[in-house]
Amino acid sequence: MVAILVIAQHYGLSASLLFLPPPSPYPVGERLFTYTFQILCAVPGVVCAFTWALLHKLQPGAKINRFMLASALITGGFLLNEIYRIHIIFLLLGVPKLVTCSIYAVAVGLYGWGFRNFWRSTPYPLLMWGMGLLAFGIAIDTLQPGGHEISVFLEGIPKVLSEVNVVLYFWITCHREIRIYLSQKKLN
Repeated sequence: MVAILVIAQHYGLSASLLFLPPPSPYPVGERLFTYTFQILCAVPGVVCAFTWALLHKLQPGAKINRFMLASALITGGFLLNEIYRIHIIFLLLGVPKLVTCSIYAVAVGLYGWGFRNFWRSTPYPLLMWGMGLLAFGIAIDTLQPGGHEISVFLEGIPKVLSEVNVVLYFWITCHREIRIYLSQKKLN
């Protein structure tokens, strides 16, 4: 935090700007679905991080721990991008949005490939629906069909529904893994 404050001072920015609250929605209800989407984005990372911490403590070295940690990092990274708009910052720095999205897609692809044997034992159709809806929302945002107003609507609804699916997937998966551990403990 100190380094960020020093960098802000170096570039002549007021450090107090770093502590300003986000803009309040006015009129009330403005950005409702955007804020709902951002809140939903926080759930998978928190649930996966909690599950990883719990299972890591209870059964160190178990394979599921790597999945939970990777899931927490991927979903946490998505949350950071959504709140801090990292892809927009890169765009302002001259990095095309397609490049940033491609890097994110490679990270998600590696995550998916690395845990491909685990997916079959989970309710992965929820996750696939979520990813498909998200991809649809991103495509609408990129193509901007029918003007800004229609594009925002066509992008926003699929994104909110996508995150509902992702939240349900990780909630069910994490709950199941904790129950599996508890049932194994009862047998021993």
